[in-house]
Amino acid sequence: MIEFHYNFPTRIIFGENKIDEISNLITPFGNKVLIICGSKSNQASGTLERLQKLLTSHNISFTVFEGVTTNPTEEIIKSGATKLKESKSDLIISIGGGSVHDAAKAINLSLSHEDKLIDYTVTGKHSVPGIKNELLPLITIPTITGTGAEISPASLVRLNLQKHIIFSPFLFPFASIYDISVMTCSERSTISKVGIDAFFQGLEAYLAKNSNPFSDKFALEAIKNSILYLPALSKQPDDLKAKSYVALSALDSLLGVSNSGVGAIHALSDPLSGRYNIHHGVAQTIVAKGILSYYKSIKLPKLKLLEDELVKLITPLHKSFPKDIIAQYEWFLEKLDVNITEDLEILRAKKVDMYKLTEESQNPDMATAPVELTSDIIENIFHNSIK
Repeated sequence: MIEFHYNFPTRIIFGENKIDEISNLITPFGNKVLIICGSKSNQASGTLERLQKLLTSHNISFTVFEGVTTNPTEEIIKSGATKLKESKSDLIISIGGGSVHDAAKAINLSLSHEDKLIDYTVTGKHSVPGIKNELLPLITIPTITGTGAEISPASLVRLNLQKHIIFSPFLFPFASIYDISVMTCSERSTISKVGIDAFFQGLEAYLAKNSNPFSDKFALEAIKNSILYLPALSKQPDDLKAKSYVALSALDSLLGVSNSGVGAIHALSDPLSGRYNIHHGVAQTIVAKGILSYYKSIKLPKLKLLEDELVKLITPLHKSFPKDIIAQYEWFLEKLDVNITEDLEILRAKKVDMYKLTEESQNPDMATAPVELTSDIIENIFHNSIK
């Protein structure tokens, strides 16, 4: 018997030059906006200036909060919340990658919820029930895709050297504009390490113990399009078809995990990002092969199903595509530029605390893993991944 519950209130606008329609989304709520963005890349590409001109042309005033970094910290969130309060904005626009959208949701929360941010995490004293429907509308504009954070009701933040999840249905963005014309990243390594998150989300959504035929549709599409188009985009960043399908894979991956959950790859990557500030996609890549190898060793039934599905989906277009799931993953990874060497060298030099990594891997992301991983298994995966 098939069972699932699903609600997705975020409006999605997908295509080229769709940012030009943004005023139609803003004006029902007011005419004051806080723009949240990351580094100087949006300025260099002209995307921020383009947005500012659009707002000005429609008599919408704006304040800019920039400087959001990978794995946003409480300091960044507090600073953004202060800027939001001072601006008296009616609405928030986040423009950038996943960390920017995560930060925007946490900043939005902090405006109307006065306790410490950690109190509103899923393991905090208030947790999900403590988040009230008192948030401003949020419009997200991804300039690079992979995480799905632009349509997610969750915010991942770095607090006290740990990655924490804030979740609430009230955190769903009001709208997300997937405008291919503003996805201007040209760095192969960045495209690869951000984009691979959609692959991992699709993979874990498919394997999760809560997976179902509805979530599997999204998960398989995310995996397939990641394998087919992410290498092409990393090689040719101006490839509009590849850019569109990589964006679609991110969207599908989030729809998949929102219906089934994630698992050990995300769970083990969290303490690597929290303790050592390793990029999310890189952290996942460090542990993924070890986890897949463990699943294969115990003959996880759905892993074999996935292996066979990928042969059907990918082989007609790539005759060299392997039949073994581990070889399939390596085949895909070799076509990307996800550099884990530098971070592995840092981890080895630091002589990481395996006990802490293992302990902190038993986090909410592990709840929907397809099988239980004991502390010994987790520690062994970390050891083999980092050695």
